[in-house]
Amino acid sequence: MNGVTASDKSPTAASEAPSPSWMAEWQPVVERVGSLLDEPDLRFGPDPVELGAIRRWLEPLEFDCALHRHPEVARAHGWPDVIAPYTAVWAFLMPPVWQPGDPPTYGDAARNTQPAQSSIADDVIPGAPPTSAVFGTGISMEFVRPLVVGERVAVGPRRLVACVPKQTRVGRGAFVTFDREFFADGVERIGWAQAQIYLYNPYGGGDVGNQADGTPSGEQRREGPDGPRPLADVSGSGEQLAGATYPLPVHRLIVAAGATRDFSAIHHNDEVARERGAPAMFANAGLLLGMWERVLRDYIGPAGRILAIRDFRMVRFSPVGSVARVEGRVVDRMERDGLDVAVVELRTLVGDTVTVGPGRAEVTLG
Repeated sequence: MNGVTASDKSPTAASEAPSPSWMAEWQPVVERVGSLLDEPDLRFGPDPVELGAIRRWLEPLEFDCALHRHPEVARAHGWPDVIAPYTAVWAFLMPPVWQPGDPPTYGDAARNTQPAQSSIADDVIPGAPPTSAVFGTGISMEFVRPLVVGERVAVGPRRLVACVPKQTRVGRGAFVTFDREFFADGVERIGWAQAQIYLYNPYGGGDVGNQADGTPSGEQRREGPDGPRPLADVSGSGEQLAGATYPLPVHRLIVAAGATRDFSAIHHNDEVARERGAPAMFANAGLLLGMWERVLRDYIGPAGRILAIRDFRMVRFSPVGSVARVEGRVVDRMERDGLDVAVVELRTLVGDTVTVGPGRAEVTLG
């Protein structure tokens, strides 16, 4: 999943009324809401979870947790072996870029040649009109447990939740929302996710203002007149998480692309990103989601567990050359099934602009 926001129209098309003809092309998808987009079979990730892949996922996040490195620590906290970070499940689902029997991936040596086949299957929506660009705009996830070293993740078919045609400042297309379940070794259900993507035909020639909003109902600005609003505190505790700061040079974005297996050119190629409406290459969803998980793990320690991350909405680009800052605050505490559960509100900012969230996570405290 790859992120930005959405709602303003292109400066060149701001005075144009939405075309009923292009919106009507999405009607076959709209009519499928509630149905499965895929065959009902499970789709397996290409490889079992292994320590090297976990290490590479942790590196761009500078994520230090012994549960993800040392079997003895993981076992001391009730796991059978080293566990993968909860949100790394996407990385282990990504298909290979190439495998034996496939045709050549690259047809020529032109600088911006794209692969002949996409390694991201979620951008294929049956019945959708042709589009040339896609990025992820949001996700919510619930977790039963994380993956363990040696397990192979499988994912169930996508169920279409919504399809909303919309013209944004990056182009014309539709926000498509679907949900699906995850399984360990194709047997044990370990989680659920609802994801949203924006499929579109870009105007091209993006600038800093060209952004897209994952909220079909319109623009959702997160800033007040004096900058971002403080995170809500409904519990009265106001417990602030330590947070984390992430400079985003090209090198970090490329390391993250390899670690998350999200090789979309918008995350490592300025020219392609601008053609698709972004100001420059920008952080992918896997990296941004991992930032939230690291902040949560720093708060709950190795004994805690992550139950859910909701409303992870990528409402602005987090572009190369900027500094992303994750903030969090406890907004509720409760006892649930004998566990001490905290509700944490999280957001990511670049400067004074919220780029991800605010969203909420549910975690247990040790």
